[in-house]
Amino acid sequence: MKLRHLVASGVFGLSALVNSSNGAVINVPTDDGVLLQDYIDLAQPGDTLNIVYGTHFPQISLYGSAIIDKDLTIEGNGWMLGNPTSGNTSPLITITSLLRSDPEHHLPTEPPLPINSAPVKVTLNNIFFSMPNSPYKNLIEVQDSSSLEITNSELNGSWTGGRLNSLYFNSTGDLTASNNIFHGSSSSSGINLEKIVGNIDIQLNEIRNGTDGIVVGSDAEGNSSTTLNIVNNTIYGYSGSGISLSSMLSNATGMIANNSITDGSLGIENPLSSGNVLVTNNNSYNNSGEVGEVSLSSLKDGISIQSTGVNYSLDPKYVNASLNNFNLQPDSELYGKGLFVDGYTTWFPSQDNTWIGAYGIPEPSTSLIIGAGLVGLLAGRKR
Repeated sequence: MKLRHLVASGVFGLSALVNSSNGAVINVPTDDGVLLQDYIDLAQPGDTLNIVYGTHFPQISLYGSAIIDKDLTIEGNGWMLGNPTSGNTSPLITITSLLRSDPEHHLPTEPPLPINSAPVKVTLNNIFFSMPNSPYKNLIEVQDSSSLEITNSELNGSWTGGRLNSLYFNSTGDLTASNNIFHGSSSSSGINLEKIVGNIDIQLNEIRNGTDGIVVGSDAEGNSSTTLNIVNNTIYGYSGSGISLSSMLSNATGMIANNSITDGSLGIENPLSSGNVLVTNNNSYNNSGEVGEVSLSSLKDGISIQSTGVNYSLDPKYVNASLNNFNLQPDSELYGKGLFVDGYTTWFPSQDNTWIGAYGIPEPSTSLIIGAGLVGLLAGRKR
């Protein structure tokens, strides 16, 4: 199975052509028995794996966990990745800067040895990660000093079992998560930031139907160079908190802004009594948890935090939340309420044309606006 298929120019589109200038582009077929781990082992740092789907229902069969321990890009076309083995509780994808002790095995036979401690950066784009009814602890787990950029993907954590996370980040590296969908069940959370040291940028994501939307863990203090930005996300239908801040984040800078948090329990939980993370221009509506205290009267309907900005409790007027269509209707009061940050919130047309949440208004076509542009594939999968 370890055959190297170099992709001819133009076959896989612009993203593959860009990456091919830095490394080889390797075709990963979806035939029965294909192990993604074989192709990860085959690839050299800087290569791109393109998952190539046939005409049948596409699925890469992992038969266990895949471990990525080198700089690598994995591109898909939005279809499923994953096929669990019974009794395996490892993450579906583990990203680590520590080289596996036995590269011939798909799971480490002993704790990994620190013989490859250089930081690893992995890019995942346009992949549907799904492990329904599996015993996996986390869908994607980022460890050590690894960095992850995940875009235009869907992480389906709607399985049964214990406490799970679609994305578990426990690394000193950087994280960028943009234009993704995270959805789960009552036993799974969307994004768990157990450790924050590097730069964290979570923007324009849809997070729904889990225990918590985004969790900032108790060890996520960061340092003076740490930036935490959680901006323009739509969080819906969770049983716990939309955003849970277990850490005081006293050493970090950044902002938690323009997030629409609705139809769950708590909006934003736990105090930020000090530090430079600005919490502002968020919307919390129709949440069943406790309402902010009188001293926090500007933070209504489940937002129980101290904030240095203005937050709202407004009906977002989604187009059809029951069908997972979280675009805003034209008369939504969330228009014009978003925080405009010059050079950062580039998806806003202008300072006067902003919104709260991940989505604007639909175009008069089958595609929907996600952030700054049209992402027809995601819109087609969701609607």
